[in-house]
Amino acid sequence: DWDRSTSLNGRLLYGDFALQGYLVSRKKGVPTGVFETLFNDGRTETLDELAFVELLYERNLGPGKTLRVRNSLKHYNYRGGYAYEAFFSEKNVANWLTHEINYRWDLRANHRLVAGVEYQNQLRTYYRAQDVDEVYFNSDIPRDIFSLFVQDEYQIRSDLSLTLGARFDRYQDLEDVVTPRGALVYHPLETGTLKLLYGE
Repeated sequence: DWDRSTSLNGRLLYGDFALQGYLVSRKKGVPTGVFETLFNDGRTETLDELAFVELLYERNLGPGKTLRVRNSLKHYNYRGGYAYEAFFSEKNVANWLTHEINYRWDLRANHRLVAGVEYQNQLRTYYRAQDVDEVYFNSDIPRDIFSLFVQDEYQIRSDLSLTLGARFDRYQDLEDVVTPRGALVYHPLETGTLKLLYGE
């Protein structure tokens, strides 16, 4: 098999603002018979591309209080070709904007509260799957998602921490979803960690 990868990233800072972005591309040939494709057939290959640009504003509002505003644009492109007796291909293209405001408050040295609001505009979520005889799926389903989230982080002891949080998501075309989460992390040794995690 073979693999070709390209990546580019950068960051600019000005006062309370940061502009950052990256581009990652990976093309891979897989003639090894993966997914029961024809062995040693050079037509079986995949392409993954992800581009991201973000404008971040972060301001200290006082001792232990930080406001963060984030606006970003992401682009994802996937293309796969699979050599069966009937050649199969799939394509996925997605573009989405994210706007987020969050507030971080350090109540004490060992206690932090984070709360925020997020709006995501999925401008394009296109997927197509077909072989030489038939198109199995061909659809673009853009949607908007509005979210609220809160997280409480408490350092009980130097070796024990508790994190509790919840997120509310309102989809344009689906039912509202509330997802609680929690984590209890214990460091009994410098080289060992025990974690008890809960999430939905």
